[in-house]
Amino acid sequence: MSFFDDGADTGCRGRAPLHTAAMFGYLTVAELLLDYGADVSAIEGRQWTPLHYACSNGNLDVAKLLIERGADVSAIEGRQWTPLHYACSNGNLDVAKLLIDRGADVSAINGRPWTPLHYACSNGNLDVAKLLIDRGADLCPASRAGQVSTKLGLQSHEPGKDGSTLLHMAARYNQHEMCELLISHRSQVSAGTNSGATVLAWAAKGADARMITLLLEAGAEIATTNVKGLSALHRAAAYAPLDALKLLIEAGCDVNLRCFEGGGYTPMFEALRKCRLDAMRVLLDEGADVNAKLEKGTTLLHAAAGARGIPIDIVRLLVERGANTAARDGRDRTPLFVAVAIGNYGVGEFLSGNGPVGLNLGSNEEVY
Repeated sequence: MSFFDDGADTGCRGRAPLHTAAMFGYLTVAELLLDYGADVSAIEGRQWTPLHYACSNGNLDVAKLLIERGADVSAIEGRQWTPLHYACSNGNLDVAKLLIDRGADVSAINGRPWTPLHYACSNGNLDVAKLLIDRGADLCPASRAGQVSTKLGLQSHEPGKDGSTLLHMAARYNQHEMCELLISHRSQVSAGTNSGATVLAWAAKGADARMITLLLEAGAEIATTNVKGLSALHRAAAYAPLDALKLLIEAGCDVNLRCFEGGGYTPMFEALRKCRLDAMRVLLDEGADVNAKLEKGTTLLHAAAGARGIPIDIVRLLVERGANTAARDGRDRTPLFVAVAIGNYGVGEFLSGNGPVGLNLGSNEEVY
């Protein structure tokens, strides 16, 4: 006599035994549970069905069984993910094929709102992305407001709440082949997010030189800025590998471009903010102004002196490249004053021994 013959419960509050069998791919156990009346559409605390578990973990045979026993391929869980979202996010190609063959919506939108193709693109699942596109995945999904979608490219830029496109995400995660695939399907390389950030700007936040080259060759515009006036070079100065930074400069990015907010930051201020000594050196070699000032008169040297824990090599680089050690900001303070006022005594000592420091420090003692 089995447990089931003796009245064992095939379901329970929260995760049911069938959820567990689907999660781990226990086909025989899943068959047994279903034969004894387990609910093929049971939901647990996150509103996952057994099919969500099977598809998320790539358990193809269990997924087939569940569908044959009546599982809904379009079931949504608490975040409105369908089983296809999970299969595509985790690169489970065979499971994705099964779901699509059984009628799953390739352009279903979850609560983010993202489609399965977004997850394939962001996670670098190229074969899954090709499958979705071949099966008619919408490259321009409608927003939750019900806008009409089109399959003619990424012209409405509706994929993410921030207006980011599929190409933005693939570039951000340095997915070269994915970007090539999307560009071949007429994705716009100069598309902007709601804030105006281009694909190139997203790529500059960590993608490698190969990605930058791909986008530039595809026609990405280097002069475009976001609503704050930040360019791809601003992002690259703070985040990108040095060879990618150099490529953008060689392509014509302005090393002294000022953004609209924050007092007019140049790429040098962005590199300084992240303490990127090598990036600062590259920018200076390419003509960046070592004495650039923000609207309130703050120079790079003021900013460095006012940064607790700043590596002394950064201060040394600025001074060696001609930074004015006696410059005064809008509150009549010198870099030495700023350094001493916040306790950057090592910086203060260095400045006092390297060039004029402007000993008349002014009467306003307020610091950053």
